Amino acid sequence: MSVHPTFDQPNSRLIVSLSYLSDPDKTSPATKTAETHPFNHSAKVLLPLTSNSNQTTRTRWEKGFHQHGQASKFHKVSLPLRFFLDTTFQQHVRRGGTMALQCNVRIDQDDVFALLPSGTLLLNVTKPTYEKLGLVGKPSQLSPKGERYQISVDISAPSFKPTNKLYERVKWCFEHTLPNTYDFYMSSIDSSTGALRDIPFPPDANAKTISNPFTSHTEENVLIPPMSNLPLSFSSGIDGAEDQETVLERLEWIGMVACGADRIRATDKVDPFISVYSTPEASTPGDVFIGTWTGFIPAKQILDLITGLRDLIKQDSLPWAALLVSGFRDSPISWRQSEHGYASNGENDYVLLVLPDGRCVVFQALGSEDTFAI
Repeated sequence: MSVHPTFDQPNSRLIVSLSYLSDPDKTSPATKTAETHPFNHSAKVLLPLTSNSNQTTRTRWEKGFHQHGQASKFHKVSLPLRFFLDTTFQQHVRRGGTMALQCNVRIDQDDVFALLPSGTLLLNVTKPTYEKLGLVGKPSQLSPKGERYQISVDISAPSFKPTNKLYERVKWCFEHTLPNTYDFYMSSIDSSTGALRDIPFPPDANAKTISNPFTSHTEENVLIPPMSNLPLSFSSGIDGAEDQETVLERLEWIGMVACGADRIRATDKVDPFISVYSTPEASTPGDVFIGTWTGFIPAKQILDLITGLRDLIKQDSLPWAALLVSGFRDSPISWRQSEHGYASNGENDYVLLVLPDGRCVVFQALGSEDTFAI
């Protein structure tokens, strides 16, 4: 009998989808994955440097990605909740593309507020806050003991305006039970141009406009596995198991590159007793360009990145490209407005592996506290 205590392990999930990423197909898993995941904290691109690549190619990539980061900006502001009921701001929200996420909070312990791009103001609150707030919500699916509640208010609805009974009720609650000022990340993107729109903040909001900073480097002399042999679909039986193993090996390798692990280097001599990882069969030495944005990144900017990667694959004859996106750990939602919690890690991340023929493998990683399902 073990003298050490045992605990139930949280069940994280990995969802894998195989599809084609084509221009007119707005319903592909890759497109849907990106556009239904609003609160993104970082995005990372991986591009293999081929024999035709040179310093000019790298410089062009860096310049293009840097410009993308400069165009992708957000605001950090301090606001009371009643600001979201301002009629001028409501008109702004009704144009679409405006979102906000409260920062420096813990989703499993604190009250967390967010404005979704759809115009829904989401309040994910503790039981004490819910009981004094006076607005009707529903128990959190992630808190079976009723310790948290979710309240949704559609501030973009045409009927939600002064003199409306619900509007006046929400306004009173915000002014009397939640009157404090909170810090938010906010962004408003023009859906047609992708440009940042000005938001009519009050003078005391201490609004700061921030660019999502871009950094880049090259991982040199790493063992790169072939990507062209990835399956078009998962078959059944032994072949299906082998296909799944191949796909998961590529995901593991992408993760090793992204974190700069020494085990993927051609010169690695780590004792197998220390690490049993080895690169997939038929891997060959090469260099990988890595570019990273960190900040508050709207889905529209991620979709533009996907389009840009497809163009680079064609322009530079690349054998593949990968995009890694990490969501905010303490976001109240993940994909399709599914309720999200932190638990042990707060994962709501995804990876897209894009090939020249349009094939795309989508990996979605979720922590145990997430209600999303395909």
